[in-house]
Amino acid sequence: MEKRIRLDGKYSLTTDTYNWVLRYEEFSEVLDEKTNEIKTVRSSWESYHGTLQFAINKYCDSVLKRSDSVDDLIIKLQELSLKIDRLGNSFRLQNKL
Repeated sequence: MEKRIRLDGKYSLTTDTYNWVLRYEEFSEVLDEKTNEIKTVRSSWESYHGTLQFAINKYCDSVLKRSDSVDDLIIKLQELSLKIDRLGNSFRLQNKL
């Protein structure tokens, strides 16, 4: 069974034999102009990284690029810092058990 670390509602981390895999998945509703019905569309991608640090850097870069303003950027930086601290603490606890 694949172990998935949920980073937020859209991003998660997994591993394969050689890499850390950053996964993005988002669902949105769009209006189909032909049928005039609302349809759910899935957007997703994966990126492969040799180290956890590179995967986290990609995650931070992807989240920060969605910022709309300087204030939004600062808030996201603070949130990311807390998430990374919690992730690091989680790994330290797992390795002690």
